[in-house]
Amino acid sequence: MTATGDVYNLKKVSDFSGNYVAGQGGAAVGGGGGGVSMRNQHGVVMNLTGTGTGVKLALGAKGVDVKLKK
Repeated sequence: MTATGDVYNLKKVSDFSGNYVAGQGGAAVGGGGGGVSMRNQHGVVMNLTGTGTGVKLALGAKGVDVKLKK
């Protein structure tokens, strides 16, 4: 699976790391695409679209932790 997307409200790079939770829920597209909007505790929003066979992008109740490598 591959995901691409846009990032909003990023004021400084360190704000990118954090726990992201679903903002508008996930979506699945059987033909090979799906999308999700998520927000972290710093107000950074990521809108991702995934491609691949039977892709479904969705977040659990705890969200997902994102960390930048140094």
